[in-house]
Amino acid sequence: MRILYIIQAHRADRQILALLELIFAKGNSYIVATDPAIAFDETLITAFFEGRSHSRYHVRRSLPITWGGYSQVLAWIDLLDFAARFVPEWDIVINLSGECLPLASPERLAGLLRDVGAHGVQVAFNRFNPKPWMLGRDQFNDRCFVRVDWQTEKLSPFFAKARINDRVDAWVQPIIAPIFADPDRSPILNWFQRTSIHCTDTYAEKLLVVRGLFPHEIERRQKFLADVSYAGGRAWFVMWRSFVEMLLKDPEFFRIVSEFEHAICPDEIAFQTYVATMASRGVAKVWPENLHYKDGNPLNVDDGMAGKILDSDALFVRKVDYRQCPLLVAAAKKRVLLDR
Repeated sequence: MRILYIIQAHRADRQILALLELIFAKGNSYIVATDPAIAFDETLITAFFEGRSHSRYHVRRSLPITWGGYSQVLAWIDLLDFAARFVPEWDIVINLSGECLPLASPERLAGLLRDVGAHGVQVAFNRFNPKPWMLGRDQFNDRCFVRVDWQTEKLSPFFAKARINDRVDAWVQPIIAPIFADPDRSPILNWFQRTSIHCTDTYAEKLLVVRGLFPHEIERRQKFLADVSYAGGRAWFVMWRSFVEMLLKDPEFFRIVSEFEHAICPDEIAFQTYVATMASRGVAKVWPENLHYKDGNPLNVDDGMAGKILDSDALFVRKVDYRQCPLLVAAAKKRVLLDR
């Protein structure tokens, strides 16, 4: 079972080398996609692989990525296309970030995926649990169908000022305010609303305007949702090569993901909706697992969590600063060595 690891690196430090040390194994392939927005010394990565025999690797600049925007989806499509066309020998692709920490050896991981693949699985990801009333019944149109646009001028008194996740200023129509947990302080955007939330790729912009959709926009959105299996999930996947090659040639894939161009965090709904749709149509078999601790939820990981993390069945944990978690990293390294 030959694994291709795609690592999206957004930090210019040596943690990437420590991650590669833990997941390196003969027969596997590696793509390290570095963030063009940072000064990344790619020679460190090249030197790591050139010092090991049987290395198959590519170091390349990712497409520009901004949090919450469609650029995340485009960058992932670009990397999958590159893998399918230019990386010849792999059976499964796993995407990781530079802040992931392996909790098992690549040999153990390959054995697990070999067993799973023997049952016909083609893709694995964890899916958020949708609630039927969130998917666009008529009486909830004013709450579930909204759009966010960038705006520069002040809009009060017609809009109420709010904060989104304490990161982005927003002006919210009063009729829309109930969809937020706390519109006066820090409203939370839930995944089911993301089909109709608009977030541009210029995350440096901080002012948004949230409005309800117009009737023709609601009608179009309802038709789309009725035609697909709408799903949300973390942006961590295991994909078999046959599935990757299928989606890259499938017009339905591009139709579905393009629907989320004007969504917030589309990396957590675009691919997921396509996968769920293919599963519902009997085209693909899905394993509801992404191998990460707590299903890949972002956590503030520290050494105090080491016991729970190591006692779990997870094979990776994310959002780890190796320098701030020396005990957890040391334990993970020991486990990887024992697995080999």
